[in-house]
Amino acid sequence: MGTRNPLVVVGCATGLLLIARGIIPIIDFFQKRESDAIRGAEAEETVGAVLDRLSEEHMVLHDVPGPCGNIDHVIVRKDGAVFVIETKSAAGNVSERNGHLLINGKAPEKDFIRQTLWNVVWVRDILAAELGVTPWVDGALVFTRAYVSIRCDIEQIGVMNVRFLQEWMARASRKNEIARRAGPKWEKIRKLLQNNRGIKSASG
Repeated sequence: MGTRNPLVVVGCATGLLLIARGIIPIIDFFQKRESDAIRGAEAEETVGAVLDRLSEEHMVLHDVPGPCGNIDHVIVRKDGAVFVIETKSAAGNVSERNGHLLINGKAPEKDFIRQTLWNVVWVRDILAAELGVTPWVDGALVFTRAYVSIRCDIEQIGVMNVRFLQEWMARASRKNEIARRAGPKWEKIRKLLQNNRGIKSASG
């Protein structure tokens, strides 16, 4: 066997090191994305299980196709109350400062409150177009793994741990006119929300 050229050995080692430095962050990125997706799906399933236990007075829809991606959960109650719920899997402490959501003391990468508000407005406008009257839609941001120290709405969006979701929904008042108009269109509303293909609302 011939003698190895030290320069070649060093060059190869340096090249491998540079390649590793480039590849490892990419691998870490995709692993984090995969872990986030898994946790997100688990959060949706956890909240979905709570909602699926509600009475038959509730129309419970999951993964409703909205204009900016799927809405985690939409619920229409036969007494006219309507809910839009977004779920998050972040762990730690969820708090608020000056009207801004904080997760472990920092602003989240995405504006979860704004995302939920957009979905609330979209569902409101879709139902208004069908019913001929604008419903009030209660929106909530629900965490499954975090302690939520917030005790008031942020921009009219409730923020809570999943343990308090049913209690929060129970506080929503009856909407007589929405109930009257939605009753005969119950199945049509279900199909409209499930099969809307992300159509834009009047506000969009």
